[in-house]
Amino acid sequence: MLDRVADKLASKISDVDRQAIHSLKRSGYKMMVLSCGTADLSTRILRAAGLADCFSFLEGNWFIINDGKIQGMDFHIPTPESKLELLLEYGITAEQAAVVGDGFTDLPLLDWAAVPVLLDRTGEKKAKYKGKGYHHAASVPEAAEIVAEIIKKSS
Repeated sequence: MLDRVADKLASKISDVDRQAIHSLKRSGYKMMVLSCGTADLSTRILRAAGLADCFSFLEGNWFIINDGKIQGMDFHIPTPESKLELLLEYGITAEQAAVVGDGFTDLPLLDWAAVPVLLDRTGEKKAKYKGKGYHHAASVPEAAEIVAEIIKKSS
């Protein structure tokens, strides 16, 4: 069932978005996925979209599966703050981090990162988070361009 759902969701990732992610990978950026959602599904979506090899690390909450049935959840990232705690445990500093996030659970990372990019396809979040110092991107390619440009300027 998870594979069928992942295939459907992966088909919604545009070729332009996929190309932007592959471009970042080719440029040498180390990318991670940290999710308060289900890592099982995220992993399958990335694999189905041909993007799994673009990310060096993926963490989230994992289903506990016994006899082919979901029995529960193993919470590795139960709260938005857990994402930041995980990066700090790995020794990643704010100066090393560009964060692209699209929602409430990304706020601690966006507030912390040297390069915070709020992915806001509709433009509704821009006003809500005005004054936070986030860069705003309406698309994945735009977010990738912002990250690359800021890092290039700081080099």
